[in-house]
Amino acid sequence: MPCTNPEAKEIMSSLKHDPTGRGFTHLATDGVLRSFDGDRKVVDYRQLSPEEIQIVLHIYPPHMREQIKDKFVGVDGRNVKDEEALWNPGEEIRPLMAGEEEGGGVKAPSSTPVG
Repeated sequence: MPCTNPEAKEIMSSLKHDPTGRGFTHLATDGVLRSFDGDRKVVDYRQLSPEEIQIVLHIYPPHMREQIKDKFVGVDGRNVKDEEALWNPGEEIRPLMAGEEEGGGVKAPSSTPVG
């Protein structure tokens, strides 16, 4: 499902991406949208306002959006001031890899172009 919302597309494409194409974009429950390379290192990030979080959440299918929307109530990514947390998110919000236990945040749907 391609990203058809122009506002969401602008937000997603504002990030630098892994030039090898192995990377992905992840919206963590701290309200920061991060672009990761294939080794899960942050390439770029954007601290989202509550309004931008809601826009980005609309790239997810409705059933998935319903499951995750409560994780973002009252969240404002602009409140994340710690550079270390921006570039190296903690275990509780880092993206999961296959077989890992639940963390916090949501990976952009794999069929959604983000760049």
